[in-house]
Amino acid sequence: MSHDARESDSLRERGMRSRSLPILQHYYKCDNDYEDSKNMHDERRSLTSPGYGSAPRLWVTTNPRTARLLVIGVVIAVLAVLVVVVTLIVVLENRKGPTSHTPLPQAVTLASIMTHLKALEGIALGPGGGSRAVLTGYNKSAEYVMDQLSANTDCDLYTQEFLVPVYTQLSDPVVALQQPYNLSFVVGSDFLQTRYGGNGEYNILAPVFDIGDGCNASDHTNFPPGAIAIAQNGGRCVQYDKALNAEALNAAALLIVMSRGAAPAYGRVRSVGWSPGIPLVRIPVLSISTTMGTLVRNVIASASINLVTNSSVVIANTFNVLCATKSGDPERTVVVGAHLDGVPEGPGINDDGSGSATVLEMAIQVHKTGMPLTNRILFAWWGSEEIGLLGSRYFVAQLNGTRHNDMQVALNLNFDMLASPNYARQVYNGTTVVLPGARYGSEKIHKMFTDHFDSSGLAWELTPMTGGSDYIPFIEAGFPAGGLATGAGGIKSVAQVVKFGGTANTPYDPCYHLYCDLLTNIGQDILDQNARAASTIIQDLAGRGDLEEFLRPPQYETETN
Repeated sequence: MSHDARESDSLRERGMRSRSLPILQHYYKCDNDYEDSKNMHDERRSLTSPGYGSAPRLWVTTNPRTARLLVIGVVIAVLAVLVVVVTLIVVLENRKGPTSHTPLPQAVTLASIMTHLKALEGIALGPGGGSRAVLTGYNKSAEYVMDQLSANTDCDLYTQEFLVPVYTQLSDPVVALQQPYNLSFVVGSDFLQTRYGGNGEYNILAPVFDIGDGCNASDHTNFPPGAIAIAQNGGRCVQYDKALNAEALNAAALLIVMSRGAAPAYGRVRSVGWSPGIPLVRIPVLSISTTMGTLVRNVIASASINLVTNSSVVIANTFNVLCATKSGDPERTVVVGAHLDGVPEGPGINDDGSGSATVLEMAIQVHKTGMPLTNRILFAWWGSEEIGLLGSRYFVAQLNGTRHNDMQVALNLNFDMLASPNYARQVYNGTTVVLPGARYGSEKIHKMFTDHFDSSGLAWELTPMTGGSDYIPFIEAGFPAGGLATGAGGIKSVAQVVKFGGTANTPYDPCYHLYCDLLTNIGQDILDQNARAASTIIQDLAGRGDLEEFLRPPQYETETN
């Protein structure tokens, strides 16, 4: 075989390899030998010539610098593709179906909850006023929750918008007795201005008139217009009705005397919900201590009080955040909620960042663990709880009978303040629910929690379901409810110290509704225990095929047969 023939066969063979391995062919001039250069030139020409057999067209360079740049370019392109692929894999891993079978109580960790709390604290302490209230950090708190849910779950995520009246105290109120002697009262310990009414600046000097419990304006036809009304808390009506009645009597302001032992509270004058069209209180309303109330009543015949307030009430837009699991029977939906808003006076990390962060991590881990769901879960972060449970009230008010969208609500679990540092381990007492239909299921739920703590060797106590948290609208509408708490501004007793440890005669949460409600205010051990309890009960309820029968009062079966 001639040299030319052998060269031709060799080139065909190399051309075949070029087709099977699609890579750039680089040929370099290795020395100055003319023959080598000529052969290389002939080879390059034959490989790129259109007339050459079956060899592919290849772009070839003899410039070493250009070749190096090409190689670098190829490497960069490959790395860019790898980055995109890895990113897509991570996203899909986060959003795809079941990834493990870890039980929910083990998957929901204190470390993850604390990470969420740290983010909420950062939002509260950022620009906007040092809180997570409706007009300050609430929207950013909701954005954080929704970002976490979008990145780590595949739930149906949406918001539910509504209007709320938002009270802002522009300066500390001043109250002083002018007659029969001069005495200045102390804001915080003697009195606080409540979160409704007093829209504007007021400087009032007026006599005081006692209107009893303030529940019936017609009982006081002799009320002197322009006087300051004083009324006892409790009785036949809520505080908001007392305020409206005082306003109907042409009172200049209202002082509500707290029950013995109870401290003055910012309070929710409106505790029964609000919607556009319902009148707002115009006059200032103050919560006063029993001691101050007794003193004023003892000299009421000649009493004259100077009262100065500066506040505003505006109507604002806000919303609930809702996240419904894709699996589970929508005809048996477990609503799991915590309020995401805080008071204007502080960051609200225990109240109720602790509940919100725990519910968020449970929602994430329900998805990541692929927890089997017989029943659907609707995770909820309520807005405007601190104004008057307005987010949860709006949710319940918008139900079509007992349905939310395509979901039949079965029950509500509520988690409000899970980490008070001087805690009592509290379980909502289902026996205190008024409506019989809701009471039976609520008792079953509270027993699930107490049984869990018993099996864990942890002491507990029951707390009445008569206070102000987001289970109230549900039990008022006839739904069973339950949940956990650890105490707010109330005082811890000696008996509770024996049971739970801590310090007697001090609040469960010394930073309740104050600026010091920060990460440092979190009781991490009790938070961890409550998160495990909540996860255990949710896992049980969401997996029950007999949920309706479990919650239904026995007499219902007799009545329907």
